[in-house]
Amino acid sequence: MNQITEKDKEILYHLDINSRRPLRQIAYEINLPENTLRYRVEKLEGKKIISNYYTLINSYRLGINSLKFYTRFKNINSKIKNDIVSYMIEHKDTWLVCEDEGEFDFTAIFWIRNIHDFYKSWQQVLNRYSKYFLNPILYFQVEAISFKPTYLVNVDKREKNEPFEISKTGLIVNIDNIDKKILELLATNARLPTINISSILKLSSNVIKSRIKKLVAKDIIQAYRINFDISKLGYLKIKTDIFLNEYKYQKKIIDYIGSCPYLVCIMKSIGYSHLELEFDVKSLSHFHEIISDLIDNNTDAINNYSYSQILRTHKLRWIPKMID
Repeated sequence: MNQITEKDKEILYHLDINSRRPLRQIAYEINLPENTLRYRVEKLEGKKIISNYYTLINSYRLGINSLKFYTRFKNINSKIKNDIVSYMIEHKDTWLVCEDEGEFDFTAIFWIRNIHDFYKSWQQVLNRYSKYFLNPILYFQVEAISFKPTYLVNVDKREKNEPFEISKTGLIVNIDNIDKKILELLATNARLPTINISSILKLSSNVIKSRIKKLVAKDIIQAYRINFDISKLGYLKIKTDIFLNEYKYQKKIIDYIGSCPYLVCIMKSIGYSHLELEFDVKSLSHFHEIISDLIDNNTDAINNYSYSQILRTHKLRWIPKMID
């Protein structure tokens, strides 16, 4: 494991709050000289602990929904698995592609504009790979609550006023091609300078700044965050499905687990489980401690749970290709 200091963790946490901020602002907040901070960030990038800076985009506001695909594999070898992974990475409508271990072996989440177009695309997937899918599951995600990695700076409890983002279905906002191009540029490079965007789109910096500000105001751009390799910090990423005795207990579970500093996402979907919870944990035993505490304090609510460890994330892009 790489030697990661507490100050490095603090840097990662503050970058994840808003990775588009000038480094001098972050340096001031965490009491480091700007040059020292810049050196540390470059070192984290060089060690591939920071893989990229991404923009959290609420694509639901653009009329684009999320369809999840989870499966176990059968009759498979490394060559076939790599082929499936590569195909899903290159698929224009996937926004998350992961290899898992546990309840599932593989995850892909698709952006869909309408069910008919997705059906045609999904038929192509099945024609190629259905013989390798064991008990595949498809279901719609309608809401995701994304939390900061609080455990990097506080392992005791998440403060109630800590910022978080909610991406969910709702009113659709129409945007033009210029806005779409801005979103595509920021999707996988949240730190791309405004002047660079201005040069690429041949528009003034003031126009770009104004449009980004409006995209934020419309709740389309929700946050500028970082992808960092938690395994190099000694953590595991675990996704668990929670099955409730009655649906009415969903809010009770969310209210209870929301203060856990290791919780990084709550997902609500139509189909399969009542809740999906995603954690960054120190070990499997640590995960089971968290779940045991959740169950012991909510015995009337929880019927069962299952889980998978997310081994590798191959693709994370919070918006589909907008411009052909």
